[in-house]
Amino acid sequence: MRGRRIATLPEGSGTACSLECLLEHYGSAPDEEFAEIVYSDPNQAHSDFRNGRVDAAFHIIALGDVAKRCVGSSLQAGGRLLAIEQIEALRWEHPFLEPATIPKGFYRSHPPLPETDIPTAAVRAVLLARQGMDADIVYQITQTLYEQRNELITANCLAVHMSRPDKPEEMLFLLHRGARVYY
Repeated sequence: MRGRRIATLPEGSGTACSLECLLEHYGSAPDEEFAEIVYSDPNQAHSDFRNGRVDAAFHIIALGDVAKRCVGSSLQAGGRLLAIEQIEALRWEHPFLEPATIPKGFYRSHPPLPETDIPTAAVRAVLLARQGMDADIVYQITQTLYEQRNELITANCLAVHMSRPDKPEEMLFLLHRGARVYY
């Protein structure tokens, strides 16, 4: 990305911080001669890409309808997905990153776009509660998220990806005692 302009979400956002981490890892740290980061909202970032005002758009977004609409429009305007590899190496410094895959045909089925599975990075979204929040309320919220899961999925298909922490001991923070009681 040497000498290129990259649009991403507002400065300080998780997406912008992730881009800065990736550029640093791959030897293209921002604020040097390598790459210029343009911070904006997601719609503007993709609009700037489609209109040639930036060379790339970096966006952390869950696979779903919004991704198909937002990223898909940039792909239809001549963009291409770049693989993000070396996730296991990146995790040593940035443990919030996880390996993931954009599946072949996600953005279009025929001809498939992408043409092959694309390795990428993912981050988990979490719901945080203050430590002092009433444990019964946190228990009820956690219970609702899991026991009303089908209704949540009907309202928003991304809820299908909700899962309980498989290894709470490996999380970057402690579970609230109300959530621990539910699990």
